[in-house]
Amino acid sequence: MGTKTVAWRAWFIWSIATFFYLYEYIQRVIPGTIVDDLMSSYSANAAAIGNMAAFYFYSYALLQLPVGLLADHFGPKRPLFWACFLCVAGCFAFSQSDTLAAAKASRFLIGSGSAFAYLCCLRLSVNWFSVERFSLVC
Repeated sequence: MGTKTVAWRAWFIWSIATFFYLYEYIQRVIPGTIVDDLMSSYSANAAAIGNMAAFYFYSYALLQLPVGLLADHFGPKRPLFWACFLCVAGCFAFSQSDTLAAAKASRFLIGSGSAFAYLCCLRLSVNWFSVERFSLVC
């Protein structure tokens, strides 16, 4: 396998993980953009909606250390696959939630999957790129 093939594959693999990071970033900020709709849908005040949105960050912060250990132990591929699945399942659950408690649970699920995005991108950068390119891809 030539170096051009390896370089192309490295950028392709890294791009997939980067698009997942972009997706989870959108999931992170979306409640702030639809806050009025959420308040009317759940008949809740701004504090309740803010608390619901914060469930994303609760799980995200809680899982940072375990995610790093999982990414180092299993490599980034398997954890990233399951993280994508968690994010999509949480997003679907959020779209179908009719109570504030269900919305909080689904935001927690989205945050759990999102915790893998940046750390797995870093792990892929270490695995696939040279030291000279690391600062470019992080």
